[in-house]
Amino acid sequence: MVVYKPNLEALWRSVILIGKNSASYKFALAKALMRETGSNSELSFEDIAKVYSKELCNHLKLEDKQGTSNSSKFLNICRDFNNGKISYDRLIQTTVQLGFVNVFDAFHNIVNGELDTKFFEKDIKNKKLILTDTFYELITSNDKESLIEEAEARWRLVETAWNLKIPKHHINVKYDDVNNLLFIEENKIRRKNITGIRDALNGYQNGKCFYCGKAIAEHGDYSKVDVDHFFPHRLQRNTDKINLDGAWNLVLSCTTCNRGKNGKSDKIPILDLIGRLEMRNNYLIASNHPLKETLINQIGNTIEKRRQFLKNVNVFALNYISVKWKSSSDFDGRFSLKIE
Repeated sequence: MVVYKPNLEALWRSVILIGKNSASYKFALAKALMRETGSNSELSFEDIAKVYSKELCNHLKLEDKQGTSNSSKFLNICRDFNNGKISYDRLIQTTVQLGFVNVFDAFHNIVNGELDTKFFEKDIKNKKLILTDTFYELITSNDKESLIEEAEARWRLVETAWNLKIPKHHINVKYDDVNNLLFIEENKIRRKNITGIRDALNGYQNGKCFYCGKAIAEHGDYSKVDVDHFFPHRLQRNTDKINLDGAWNLVLSCTTCNRGKNGKSDKIPILDLIGRLEMRNNYLIASNHPLKETLINQIGNTIEKRRQFLKNVNVFALNYISVKWKSSSDFDGRFSLKIE
């Protein structure tokens, strides 16, 4: 039996993109580590606090609720800074004192325990983080900007969920295919843009083309990345019961696989690729709502129901499009996010 060992990108993404969140501190810390890292192997709490607090203050302007707790002394300090009640120096001082409580210790927590591989070690006595060789290997061998944008997209999804004043079973994240955005309709005349679809999906495909497995979106450049409807969108004219614009049916593809000479275009992918779509959707559902709740509402609340849903859609699709498509790549489709 082949044992699949998650690579460093997948390990990082398992920390940032998978699992439940009770507050947004992990996202702020992830962005601070990425942005503050230079040639230094150590970061003082004060240096981290400058980016960390800025990220939280900016997000509080977007969504006031940044966690499941009803109150937070530290977040109140950030609100006071936003409202001009305290100085920047006071903000940084308080962040060092209160902003990192349990955050460093909880950073490496994943779904069923703690990550064995660490990206930093904590030095409380000297008030600094010691960055590990693993972290430097991650940021030197990968696209740091894409990882930052993925953390931001995940953050936007989670905070939107916390701030929604509608029941979970009514949550419906929609896709704007003109602007490539995910959004929620707050009422009949107002909508709330959440995040770019590419940033939201890239991490769950581990930065790879869904079909061939090649790396995509280098340095945050999505110009050669297509948002593809797995089951062709032109099928929508034949049904009002299946939402083909749903996140469940959207994948990121390189332009060659999607619309190249031997690309997928409007063909129906083979069964192996449908199994890959099922796996990708299960990764997304392992994430937090509203995307999770939207997918459950659209395709089912159990693995069995979701599998049957895809089977039914495939049967429907083949009634109208008989041409099947297979990728020329031998990519096995394992995006290797560590969610077990």
